[in-house]
Amino acid sequence: AEGDDDPLYDWSWNQGVPPTPGVGHVPYINNRTACEKYFAETWKEGWEFRQRLYAEEKYVAFKPGTVLLYRHDIWHRGTPVSDGKLRRAHNLVFKKRDVFWLTGWNAGVAREMYSRSQFLEKLMGRLSPFQRTAIGFPPPGHAYWNDHTLAMCKRRWESFGMDMSPYEEAQSTVGNKRSRSNDELVSEDSGNMTKKSSRAKEDKQASCVMC
Repeated sequence: AEGDDDPLYDWSWNQGVPPTPGVGHVPYINNRTACEKYFAETWKEGWEFRQRLYAEEKYVAFKPGTVLLYRHDIWHRGTPVSDGKLRRAHNLVFKKRDVFWLTGWNAGVAREMYSRSQFLEKLMGRLSPFQRTAIGFPPPGHAYWNDHTLAMCKRRWESFGMDMSPYEEAQSTVGNKRSRSNDELVSEDSGNMTKKSSRAKEDKQASCVMC
């Protein structure tokens, strides 16, 4: 199956936390053998799901100068670099101007999410909603939030102590009548909610902030 019917992109089976190294309670392991050993020993259902991913993966043939474009939410992985060889790559993020919650990989917030100490993720759990906006987290009431993104982020961040109630309460106040393409934003200014008009349209590709 492909698109919305692809079972490999159905997060409901595990409450939205994918069996991915460096996400949620799973430590970052940058080695396939060690990674699969970890899942086989600690999370059998996650290990079985990953075997389905491997069965469906497609290798990309490339040469110097090849450009590969893919979305953040697509399953992807790298392959080991051969002994004595060097692989140079530019990891760049292209996004719509108003989609500020998608961050760059190199020396950016997203890359720090893979730290074995999980320092940044723990910090995110302690910050206030206003403080999180400084590093690109949409404020309560922003057009990014809907039932789907609220549920995904709650499952992604709740284990690190993040209280999603301000986002849920703001969403309840605003109502669920907005679609993902609504032009209205609600921004937070020192804890006070103020409405303003904007041309921003939520990027439908994003399903979870800073995943």
